[in-house]
Amino acid sequence: MADDLAAAPAAKRAPSNAVPLACVFVIGCASLFAWNATITISSYWRARLCGSPLEDYYESTFSLCYQGTALLANGMALRAASRTSVRARVVPTTKALAGIFAAFALLALWPAAPRDYVFVPATLLGVLCCGWFSQFLCAAIYGVSATLRGGFNAANMAGQGTSGVIPCLAVVLSTALAGGGGGGDDDDDGSCAAPAVDPSAVGYFAAATALFLASLVAFRALERSAPFVDS
Repeated sequence: MADDLAAAPAAKRAPSNAVPLACVFVIGCASLFAWNATITISSYWRARLCGSPLEDYYESTFSLCYQGTALLANGMALRAASRTSVRARVVPTTKALAGIFAAFALLALWPAAPRDYVFVPATLLGVLCCGWFSQFLCAAIYGVSATLRGGFNAANMAGQGTSGVIPCLAVVLSTALAGGGGGGDDDDDGSCAAPAVDPSAVGYFAAATALFLASLVAFRALERSAPFVDS
């Protein structure tokens, strides 16, 4: 009888972990989403970079930019972990990532932007910043997951794994909603199509922005959860 009474409170507390686990899943997804979202929409980059030196090498260039700043940020993130709060590492970085993809969406709405003086520099700067902020966010959520325990590491890893699937689905969905529109592979003769708004790219980047905003909401919910407060 006494064992049953002792087990009853634990049984009531167990379901309360569902919300914080879901929050960690969303934040984990956001922590690696920037790279996956940037590199997946290849047809858009080929269309916008057509005729530039980056046309055939944008994947390697993006990778160097992203990984270079991520490596630099890794050392900074280790120092920041002992000097700043989790909120100070998660909220600003997530807002910055949302701003970067909102800027990508605006660039997609501005096809006449000068390629060499506006589009290319802005895009490379965005990729550089993605590597920097993503590393800070990734390090922060790993630290939170390790502190909370109880399945939170698994939720974080599952979110990071899902971050590679969502961009692929987003490309398919945004292209379908745009009626199959979007540039990139229309011309097989090597000529560049005239600049035009790519509705699928706009929707894609807007969806990416929405995910980072959802991650902010998830973190604020996580902050108020019992496991986070108790830790």
